[in-house]
This record gives sequence, C-alpha cells and structure tokens, in this order.
Amino acid sequence: IREVGQGGRRGALMLTLNVHHPEVLQFATVKNDLTKVTGANISIRLTDEFLKAVVNGEEYEQRWPVEAAEIKIRKKTDARAVWKEIIKNAHAMAEPGLLFWDNILRNSPADCYADFGFATVSTNPCSELPLSALDSCRLLLINLYTYVKNPFEKNAFFDFEEFFHDAKIAQRLMDNLVDLEVECIDRILLKIAADPESEELKARETNTFKRIRENCLNGRRTGTGITALGDALAALGIKYDSNEGLDMTEKIYMALKLGAYESSIDMAEELGPFPVWNHKLEKDCEFFKRFKDDRLVLSDGTFTPRIVLGSDLLKRMKKVGRRNIALLTSAPAGTVSILTQTTSGIEPLFMIFYFRKKKGNHNDENFRVDYTDANGDQWMEFKVYHPKVYEWMRITGETDETKSPWHGSCANDLDWKQRVYLQARANKHVDHAISSTLNLPNSVTVDKVAEIYETAWTAECKGI
Repeated sequence: IREVGQGGRRGALMLTLNVHHPEVLQFATVKNDLTKVTGANISIRLTDEFLKAVVNGEEYEQRWPVEAAEIKIRKKTDARAVWKEIIKNAHAMAEPGLLFWDNILRNSPADCYADFGFATVSTNPCSELPLSALDSCRLLLINLYTYVKNPFEKNAFFDFEEFFHDAKIAQRLMDNLVDLEVECIDRILLKIAADPESEELKARETNTFKRIRENCLNGRRTGTGITALGDALAALGIKYDSNEGLDMTEKIYMALKLGAYESSIDMAEELGPFPVWNHKLEKDCEFFKRFKDDRLVLSDGTFTPRIVLGSDLLKRMKKVGRRNIALLTSAPAGTVSILTQTTSGIEPLFMIFYFRKKKGNHNDENFRVDYTDANGDQWMEFKVYHPKVYEWMRITGETDETKSPWHGSCANDLDWKQRVYLQARANKHVDHAISSTLNLPNSVTVDKVAEIYETAWTAECKGI
C-alpha cells in the first residue's frame, strides 16, 4: 500500500468496501492493528437498503459478489450489530469514513452514462470525487476570500458578479486540463511503443493507457471547487455555523454551480458536448431536478442586473448539451491553502493561533530565552496566528483574538449538527462530492458518533 510515490512522498489512496460484502467487519476493524493499512484511508459504501435495516432493527443481506447476476454467497446479518461495530471503530480510530452510496449515485450525472464506462466504483483518496474505473481526479480551486470586498469592515460584501465570472473562466481552464492530460497520455503511449520489450509484454500497459485516454475524452470530467470558505465567512462578519453562515455557503455554492455549468454549456456550443452526451439518459438525475429552483441575481452597478436561472440553463443544456460529464467538487485543499494562506476547502479554521518553538543560542540575532528544558537547551517560543487573523488585526487595529469573527467558530467550537447541515446545503449544488471532517473532543461518546453519522445520512450528505 505504501509502494506508490513520487519525489520521496508516498501516493495517497482510498480503500472502500460495500457494506453488503461478507467481510465488511474485517475491513472496518483493520486499523485496530496499527501495522496494517498504514498508507491509506478507508471508507465503507453504505446503501439505503442497509441503513433502512438499521433504522428498522432488521437483518440485511451480505453477498458475494456484491453486484453480479450470479451470487455465490448469501447470508442474513443483523444490520444494527454491523452498524455498531462500524461506529465503534470510527470512534476509536476516526475511520472508517462513511460513503452514502445511493445518495452519491442518485445525484451523479456521470452515472447516467454507466453503460459507457462511467459507473462510479469508488472515490479518490479524500472522497470528494466519486470516480469510474480508469478515470482521473482533476482539481482546481477558487479562493473565496479574494471575493470579499472590504474584508472585516462593516461594509464588507461578497462580490458574486466577479465570482460568477471567474467560475466560468475556471471551468474553461479545467476543460483545457483534460486536453493537456491527453497530450501527456499520448507521450506515455509513444514511450511504451518505443520500449524494447515485446508487444505481448507491453500490451497490458498499452491497453490500460488507451482506455484511460478514451475515458478522458468521452467524459471530460472536471473538479472545479473552492477553498477558504471559513475565512470568507469571517471576513464578512458571519459565524461559520450560524444560520446566516449556512445561507451564505449555499448561495456561494449555487453561484459556483451556475457559473461552471453556464461555462460548460457555452463550450458545448463552441466545441461540442462530451462525446457520449444524451439528454434522455440524464433527464431524471436528482442533481438536475434541483436546478429549476436556482436563481442568482448579479449586479455590476447597471440598472438592469442580470438574473441567472437554473431553469434557463436546463433548457440550453437540453438543446446543446455541456462540455463535461460532471464538473464540481470540494477538495481538502491543504497544500493549496498553505499557498493562499487561508482556511482549507469548506472547512472552518482549525484554531486562531498556536505556539511554535525554536531552539536557539546566544549568537542568534534578537535571541531570547523563553524556557530551558531538562537537558539545559534554551528555546524561544512564538505565538503564531492564522494569516487572515493577522490581517484582521491589521485592518481593525484589534489585538484581542476573542473579539475576532473566528472566535467560537473554529473546528472544536462548532455545533456539530450545524456543521453537518452546512455540508448538506453545499452538497445540493455539487455533482461530485465534498471532502469534510468533523473534529470532536476526546470525551465524545460512541452514541454521539452514531448520531452524527445518522444525521449526515438523513441530511442527504454523500459522505462524512
């Protein structure tokens, strides 16, 4: 599991298993042995069939193969007993994560094309991109903080006009990324063809990359998303888990969706839709059914603001299609957010400040001794603020972090139900999924973890 890597870093990996598999409990408990599966995340794909059996206190069927015309193994098992074991391990080890599989499939435009090879089989390592076999995880992030004008001031506002415009550009960039990927695959195929091994020996590798290339072009899947939601809300003076925070989050995600989809429809008119597009196949997709309620008012200071209606996009898409089979996601954005110096993805700020220490000596400029350890080594200690907290201090002149808009809104402060509902509100406007983590105190009970997971399912999240 730790063999794949690049530049000294191991590759990321997600392992998932369907809850109907007869060995699901062995999978759920695998991380109790700290020597096993040390280089991967694990999640269980839960079906509505299983979850309804849990609610009703019934047995459910375990089978193998899980999805096949001919089932070789069948047995009935107490659904609640399996559920309790999953929850117990999630409480102890923070894994397995849960994927609400039927909700993913119901809301997946790509799965409308399952017969063309786009049936979702698992997810990328952080679960924000449910993927079909041999498809690619392509990600691009828009920094929400940059669209807050007059941040941390009383007249702060989110510039939806600019954000919508840039979402359209971002989607076009993402579509270009598909073509860049094809160029790379073509170079790989040329390299394989020039290798000295026999054609028989090279056939497997050649066929794999040809299929990757075919999926790449047939679907043109993208992963346009956001980062810095936590900082954007704070800069607007909105508490992350407040009802106002949930409303603003949904409006931002709706604007992202409408902008990206309008761009993909525009590209379909200019360049053609993804090759396997067929309106009849996707007309009943739950994700598209919600478009009719979407309405975004954009104003650039003119007397006639533009109104973007989801129903209008549906009419255009029915006529010309769209360029990309599925468009949107929310990734963890860890490395990118270090570069943007913002909160990560959809997540709240983890903490307003933390302490770092540096071992020093008296020859260092401005050296001071904050404490001496048991070995006699001397250390300087620094209070490090989150970059946007420092920006808030600079703009407002305030130094008391308890007066900051993040106070009471960090990862460990949040009302967990509101946190789940925020994810669900955003989820309505995402055709892939959202990578998201809840932080809980050590004192949390197993029953509370169960309640959180149950709430995520009933709120129609795709995973947690």
